[in-house]
Amino acid sequence: MRKHDQYQEAIRELVKHGLRVTMQRKSLIALILQSRRPLTAMELYQRMEQSFKGMSYGTVYLNIKLYKDLGFIEPTLVDEEVCYRTSFREASPPSDLFPKNNL
Repeated sequence: MRKHDQYQEAIRELVKHGLRVTMQRKSLIALILQSRRPLTAMELYQRMEQSFKGMSYGTVYLNIKLYKDLGFIEPTLVDEEVCYRTSFREASPPSDLFPKNNL
């Protein structure tokens, strides 16, 4: 499944479950899909905070949990730290589908 399709599927699932589709949620899933490696919650927070000034770590963490519960991301251990990656196994190589300046 292509990155764009994975992104669209994640957004459809939010709508299907009656959840708000916010710019933060869109950016978070795009960031995870675009990443070449699993990222820690702190790394995700730091990248998100660049675009969403004043965003709290708790907001990022709750959205990580949401996407994990929906089955779009999964935790993995990297150097004894919990990191998050897409749970789509057939993921294609990262592309420039999501503009870097919007993340």
